[in-house]
Amino acid sequence: VVAALASWFNWFSSIDTAYYDFLLKKNLLDYPDDVVVVAIDETSIERLGAWPWDRRYHAQLLAHLKPADAIVFDLIFAEPQSEILSEGEAISSDQQFAHALKSSENVILPVFVEALRFRGELREVMPMPLYSKSAAGLGHAHVDYSDNGVARGLYLKEGLGEAYWPHLSLAM
Repeated sequence: VVAALASWFNWFSSIDTAYYDFLLKKNLLDYPDDVVVVAIDETSIERLGAWPWDRRYHAQLLAHLKPADAIVFDLIFAEPQSEILSEGEAISSDQQFAHALKSSENVILPVFVEALRFRGELREVMPMPLYSKSAAGLGHAHVDYSDNGVARGLYLKEGLGEAYWPHLSLAM
């Protein structure tokens, strides 16, 4: 009875998570040498300007990462970039980025599940169709955070109605 109550009310959950965290730290694996993380930081924003950046920058990045086996963007590209094309420009930055996605043949884009604040409903935010069709695959980017804000797990598949979308790492 005591064991059932302890389990039901999570009396020992703090000890359990502390032990789990200890085991993870003790058995850390080295990061592979062939994985590169390209992050958006303050230096990048100072150099390229305020966010959101022109999608041409993302297309140029894909050209530099051409030899990569797989590329995962953890950025949401749900809406077209508003821009005015000059007479000399034949292709928009959205089209240029879509072309770079298609020619790379190895780019995974995220699907984001968000809660609408005024109604509390959930909805899937997809990359705009031009990008969805051009990407090699789609996946969700959610991680399961515990009560203390530490990520200790993730769902391999997730979606509204049906767990359809693989996690970005699984889609990769």
